[in-house]
Amino acid sequence: MRFNIHIKRILCAAGIIIFQSGCSNVDKNKINITYHTIESMPEQISALKTLAGNFEKENPGIKVEIETAPSGSSSIFQKLKVRIAGKNPPDVFYMVTDRIEEYISRGAVMDITGFAENDFPALTRDYYPEVVENCYSNGKMYCFPVHFSTDLLFYNKDLFDSDAVGYPSPAWDWENVLKAALRLTRNEPHNAKTYGFLQPRPLFLIRSFGGEVFSGAPLECTINNARSKAALRFIIDLHSKYEISPNNAVLNPAERSQAEMELFKNGKAAMFIGRTYMLADFANIKNFRWDICSVPGGIKKYSRLAVGGNCVSRDTKHPEASWKFVKYLSSHDGNMIMARKRNCVPALKSAAESGAFLSPPPENIHFSVLQLHSSETETYPIENWREFLEKEFSPTVDRIILGEIPIDAGLAELQKKGQKYIEK
Repeated sequence: MRFNIHIKRILCAAGIIIFQSGCSNVDKNKINITYHTIESMPEQISALKTLAGNFEKENPGIKVEIETAPSGSSSIFQKLKVRIAGKNPPDVFYMVTDRIEEYISRGAVMDITGFAENDFPALTRDYYPEVVENCYSNGKMYCFPVHFSTDLLFYNKDLFDSDAVGYPSPAWDWENVLKAALRLTRNEPHNAKTYGFLQPRPLFLIRSFGGEVFSGAPLECTINNARSKAALRFIIDLHSKYEISPNNAVLNPAERSQAEMELFKNGKAAMFIGRTYMLADFANIKNFRWDICSVPGGIKKYSRLAVGGNCVSRDTKHPEASWKFVKYLSSHDGNMIMARKRNCVPALKSAAESGAFLSPPPENIHFSVLQLHSSETETYPIENWREFLEKEFSPTVDRIILGEIPIDAGLAELQKKGQKYIEK
């Protein structure tokens, strides 16, 4: 018993698990529910604290404990999986819908269709339909949308002005990006450098160039094609031929987004393809002017749509209280808090299109909403797509970009592995 108390004190002191209101957050006179989230940026945590506090004021019989996952793309869902496997799941948990099938197949998620239809009769009118449809599986709703994120082109207006380069426009293609980046790159003393553009995610660029990892009926792995090769050659040339970008492949996947954000915030990157959630962090930039535009177009104007929402655990002992919290997070009041905090784009149309969200900076904030209509989820209809992406696709593509294997040989190897995944 003393050992358990000692461990709990250590966790409290480290701030590892519960960050809302201390470690002894259980009130025997109230219903206590736990909310698990993978969002860990300070701005995101601040928004969640505000939301939970307001919810508790409106629902004095319910207490919410918030726990966050470890940072790092390879580990952010591990804590949730361990809790579910140990039959000790949180009552409510944040989920990105392109990962939800795994949790549905485990029987970890409650079917909330009845709750949603009862409390949100005008769901697809009030919320963006493209967002809502991603929360359903086989006609049932398992996740209620709170916001969405897409790819955007972020750029430093001061660098563009100093080099007399015209700002990006929705008509830009990848050739426009390259021409601008060549003019914007600066070699400075003491090995300092300002990069014109940063290497985009390989899968993003492959799909923009018209390539697909899996396609056809019956489904086949089609990654080894001319369009995929052209996309990877473009990425490699940004660093090795044109010297306008660092080589992101030397970093592990968990570090790349943060490294890109730091380069941009420090004025060392004129352009890069970022995500909508970065708006909250970049709002603190004071030393230069910046803006956004829709992503450049290739064969298609592709952008990854990620829908963030909340699930109720199938094993919760408090389904009604848990749903109340989910409902509040996606309500008008909840989404307006999200709008002001800029944590992605609110799923509720009235919040996303409000002055609270659309007020500068950046000047062209409206592109974060418009990009939705040319975005799609980055999933493929094979059961183990996420495993293939993390264990096969990303490591092999990184080896290609690092020059460890030729493009042709690497994609041929990847296609064979992809075909085996289909056969599984």
